[in-house]
Amino acid sequence: MMNLPETPFSTWTRTDNYAKGSMSQGSLVVTDKFTCATEDFDLEKLAECYKLAYEGLIVSDANYEPNENASRMTVTLTYTRPTSESLSLATDGVPEYSCEDSGIEVPLDKRKKDGSLWFPNYKTNWLYVLAAKKGVTQSPSWWDTVTVTEMEPGDTDAEKYKWYKDSSDVPDGWYVLKDKTKNAETALIPSPVVVETIKYSSYNSAVAKKSIVGTKKTPGKTFGESGEWLVVSSSVYQDGKKWCCQTRYQNAPEWDADFIIRG
Repeated sequence: MMNLPETPFSTWTRTDNYAKGSMSQGSLVVTDKFTCATEDFDLEKLAECYKLAYEGLIVSDANYEPNENASRMTVTLTYTRPTSESLSLATDGVPEYSCEDSGIEVPLDKRKKDGSLWFPNYKTNWLYVLAAKKGVTQSPSWWDTVTVTEMEPGDTDAEKYKWYKDSSDVPDGWYVLKDKTKNAETALIPSPVVVETIKYSSYNSAVAKKSIVGTKKTPGKTFGESGEWLVVSSSVYQDGKKWCCQTRYQNAPEWDADFIIRG
């Protein structure tokens, strides 16, 4: 018994006496026909049919038409010998990946989820001025070692010293004893971007593949990087006869979960 081509979807039913074959200019042509309920058909499914192969042939044409009351659809698939263009169609939906160097700005005093500092060498005097009560002239021993702005409860130094973001914040009766030691507020850390590009022959297929910007989602290839990934852009554009969906994923370690759209 002759093997039949694959049935594309379980909800599609092959029409009686199909598939059928013929010869065209010495090459085999196979026609297959299916019916399905209208709600089980869409253009994205039709585009998926271009991935089918049978006895060295691939789908070169896919047509559909509704019946009289539009409750069912008839789909006709034509298999022919591959050409350079049809081979291109057969690669629909195959993702290509690349990785770009990038970075994100992180506040110098930022802490990770476990409470540790992003920058281990950080000191409070990087970003804050130390004010002293008027009459106090001696610098405290902890000025260049502490990493917090709060004094311990009961610490007598709290009556003599206070940290302020800027000298303009220092109140009357106090003065700037030690200026901040850094002019920057943030530093750039590596945050690679993975670019995923998928080509389709169908506009609808490309649009259906778009992702929501801000969604937490891991790309198919991460190039050895770990941590969380965010979709930072997802666009559809035409490239010759193809429709492309290109999505960019940025590596975002320790990203604040409150800022993530659930994907």
